[in-house]
Amino acid sequence: MSRFPTYDVEQVNSYYHRVLPFYEAENEARNDLEFWQSLVAEQKPDCVLELGAGTGRVTAALREFAPVVALDLSLEMLKRASERLRGLGGGASFPTQLVVADMRSFAFARRFDLIVASNDPFSHIIRLRERETALRRIRNHLGPCGRFVFEGLYRPQRKIMEVPERSVNGLSLRETWKPLGANDCWRSHYHYQRGIEQVDAKFVARAWNPAELKTQLASCGLRVREIWGDFDRRPFALNAQRIIVVADRSPSAS
Repeated sequence: MSRFPTYDVEQVNSYYHRVLPFYEAENEARNDLEFWQSLVAEQKPDCVLELGAGTGRVTAALREFAPVVALDLSLEMLKRASERLRGLGGGASFPTQLVVADMRSFAFARRFDLIVASNDPFSHIIRLRERETALRRIRNHLGPCGRFVFEGLYRPQRKIMEVPERSVNGLSLRETWKPLGANDCWRSHYHYQRGIEQVDAKFVARAWNPAELKTQLASCGLRVREIWGDFDRRPFALNAQRIIVVADRSPSAS
């Protein structure tokens, strides 16, 4: 039996409830919105499916170019997303649907030309079997010429990683990552501080292994087309700070 927990919905929701007062400020500085928008502009999808939409930061950027179905496990996060989208108003944006659902079991009566996942919502899915269930679900919802693009958690070296303290929008943040066992699992520890308010939050995450990624996706009916090392689409290298994968349906997928 695996020593790592299954994907616990309550634990994931509890974690994001704890960090939510700081989460949006932290992610506003990611500088990735132009990247996600460029994918929509190039693919010209009839509709985008966004996985792990969270508080709607990327959703708001995507809907400037195409209709969006934004999925997340957390009702609390999607309420924030709804508030964000209402605050921006309609303008020239396309329709947006917010859906509370699990990546392992969502079901829509349509396929999508573009499926995206920013900031790796897969990281909470520790067990490979459950991650593969989610990938097959994505394959089944991807159109014949569609693309699946996700930003994955990647850790170049298998050792304790102390991220230097940084300040973002009045928020002070420290994070530590410790490897667990001999596989790709990590225990993360985030410390947030804004004024006198402080929060510590921990969770176990699974990173993507570049050596196994193509085989893993292929077993789920997905073919890797590109692997990038950052939002500027530079080719992936083992010393990269992130991994971004572009995939489509395998020609043999039914």
